[in-house]
Amino acid sequence: LTYYEKEGKPFTTGGALSAVARAVADGTPASDGSGLGALRVIDESDLLSDAEEQALDAKLAAYEAAHGIRVLVGTVKNTHGQVLGKVANGVVDRIADGGTNGTIVLLLSMKERDWYISTDNKMRTRITDGKGVDYLAGEFLPDLKEGKYAAAFTTFAATTDEMLTYYEKEGRPYTGMGALSAVARAVASGGS
Repeated sequence: LTYYEKEGKPFTTGGALSAVARAVADGTPASDGSGLGALRVIDESDLLSDAEEQALDAKLAAYEAAHGIRVLVGTVKNTHGQVLGKVANGVVDRIADGGTNGTIVLLLSMKERDWYISTDNKMRTRITDGKGVDYLAGEFLPDLKEGKYAAAFTTFAATTDEMLTYYEKEGRPYTGMGALSAVARAVASGGS
C-alpha cells in the first residue's frame, strides 16, 4: 500500500528500477512516464528506510537547484545480464535534459556487488573521469563497504556538492589536490 500511495500504481516484483532497465534497453525517454522522470532516489534493493530515502532526496533536490544539475542515486537488485556501466550510462542519457549544467548517476547493483558512477559531457567537465571520479568514490566507498548505505549515498551527494562548488568558484574541476573536504579541513586545523 505504501508503494501504491507513493508511486500511484500497484507494486510488482519488477520494482521501480526495472523501469530504468527497460528504458535503457529499449531507448524509452524519461519523459514518457517510464519511472525515471524527476526521481532522484530509486531504491529497488530496499537498502534505505523511508526516512533515509526522503532525507537523501531532499539533499539531492537542494544540490540540483543550487548547481543546475540532475542527480540520481539508485540501487538495483539485479542488472539482468546487462553491464552496470551500460545501465548507468543509459540512465544518464534518459535524464540528462534535466540538468542544465550536467547529470550524474550513482548505481549500486546488489547481486553483482558492484557500483558505477556515470556522468554526461557537461558534468564531466566539472567532475572529471579519472581523478575526479576517483576522489568522489574514495569519499563514499568506506561507508559503502561497511554496508552503511544511507551514509555512503549522503557522502556521495555532499562530495558532489563540494566538487561542484569548487568548480564554480575556481573555474576548474577538483581532482583531489588543493581544497579539502570539511572533515579534512577540521582535522588539518585541529578542530573537531
